[in-house]
Amino acid sequence: MGFNVISYNRATAKELGWTPSWFGCSRFDFDLIRSIKTWQRSHGLKADGMVGPGTYERVLRKRRANGLNTSGGISKEVLYNRASEVKLGWKPSWFGGSRNDETLVEHVKTWQRKVGLAADGMVGYTSYRRIHAEREAAAPVATIVRVRERDSRSIIYNGVAFPIQWKKVVLWNEQGGHVCKPGTFRSRAGRARRPIRCFVNHWDATTSARACARALEDRGLSVHFCLDNDGTIYQLVDMQHIAWHARGLNTWSVGVEISDAYYLKYQHYYERHGFGKRPTWHNQEVHKRPMKDFLGFYPAQLEALKALWHAVHVAAGIPLEVPTNEDGKAITGLDRRVIDKEFRGFVCHYHLNPDKIDCAGLDLVTIRDDVRNM
Repeated sequence: MGFNVISYNRATAKELGWTPSWFGCSRFDFDLIRSIKTWQRSHGLKADGMVGPGTYERVLRKRRANGLNTSGGISKEVLYNRASEVKLGWKPSWFGGSRNDETLVEHVKTWQRKVGLAADGMVGYTSYRRIHAEREAAAPVATIVRVRERDSRSIIYNGVAFPIQWKKVVLWNEQGGHVCKPGTFRSRAGRARRPIRCFVNHWDATTSARACARALEDRGLSVHFCLDNDGTIYQLVDMQHIAWHARGLNTWSVGVEISDAYYLKYQHYYERHGFGKRPTWHNQEVHKRPMKDFLGFYPAQLEALKALWHAVHVAAGIPLEVPTNEDGKAITGLDRRVIDKEFRGFVCHYHLNPDKIDCAGLDLVTIRDDVRNM
């Protein structure tokens, strides 16, 4: 095992730029391993004697604070991007770079400024999602798989099929379906039917249900339904299971991601791929902040959403209610009742998170009234 640790430290020293002298030693040997373990214990880290990214960042910060030499060390931006590249699956070439290094950080900053993001040089999920959508939109037009309408469609709740008044529904175990992989949701198989209080509406900020399912998998997240551009509803996991889509409400909710790339510049994607021009929504606000014009939902998506609301209402007993004020008007921001799990009904992601804007512009009151009349 000792020889493996020595080899590991040689490799990370070459990769990250640290030297044995940082831990009071001159060579890569067992004395260095013991010195590293002592240092790790004194700083509350796991004492494994290996200088991984966590140990490296801690010793680098301390040396900088004490004015000691750190030449050859790698910045936190590069460390972040290397971890992000592995986790999300992007490549330096996406930003015009050849290696994940300091030069790439500058490329990322240039791109982030161009698209209006904070230019920190680090490819977090927001940057990844934006550039992924750009690449999807610029890709050659592929054959669009359109789901054939079929009678007697259903959604699944704890293994039981519940009818839905919509003919384009694909389950995770059917041909052409999308699935949430194990480990991206909490299974409740074989247990009593879980109580569901809310249905959470999201937009996916990607170009299709297929792209949304892939992005969720890349992030280790999940959702029960995806609603595609043509109105096809995909169920990715049984509603019995707890999907990770709305932190703070996952245990008590079901969620849908509605395909919509959001930014006006992606309009050409939908026209090139035969979906037709997507509606543009104007004069919307969320969290009392006005929004720039953005892409809205196709009529087919709204009709499919109504059918899904109705089916989930029947299956799970979620009341056909939406967050409104005393005048009966929809609340377009945080709602304490949703956050505190005192509300039962159909909500948007922005109702429980001040950093979310989906689904701004969705007329919850009208949809509720239409579903009540189904």
